[in-house]
Amino acid sequence: VQDVLIDGGVVRQVGTGLRAPEGAEIVEAEGKIVCPGFIDIHVHLREPGQEYKETIATGTRAAAAGGFAAVACMANTSPVNDDRSVTEFILAQARRANLANVYPIAAISRGLAGEALTDVGELKLAGAVARPTTTAEVVVLTQAPTALRNRWSFNEAAGDLVNDSVGGEHGVVRGAPYSR
Repeated sequence: VQDVLIDGGVVRQVGTGLRAPEGAEIVEAEGKIVCPGFIDIHVHLREPGQEYKETIATGTRAAAAGGFAAVACMANTSPVNDDRSVTEFILAQARRANLANVYPIAAISRGLAGEALTDVGELKLAGAVARPTTTAEVVVLTQAPTALRNRWSFNEAAGDLVNDSVGGEHGVVRGAPYSR
């Protein structure tokens, strides 16, 4: 059991027997669990295109109310998050809502159809943090060459495009039939 000193919404100190500054609000949390905000890595924020189901504002409001400081949203919106403009729209709506951090997950294929690959480098530059492995895309992409299937992903730690065996230094496949 430890004390937590929060100043201006920022955790300043954690330890036992902390002295509260004069005038500080003291919240007794004995028997409670204090932890950082959770991150939900698989949410379906239906905006753009299906706002009658949920918007980024309502989805992040629900996330924040449940203790989630961040969410990673799937690409199955309408239009699909397979283009820089969709990623930028999602991030702009998240900034406008200002309730929880939103990390867009981009589609690996155009329209989630599993036929033509998206420009994941552009999507990453726009702010996408990962690519999904949805069954529909993976099943169709099994027809693509093994190197191409296995190399189109984002690096787990840094979010950098891993594409060392099939592309140039910027993660772009040039001249291959699957790059069009």
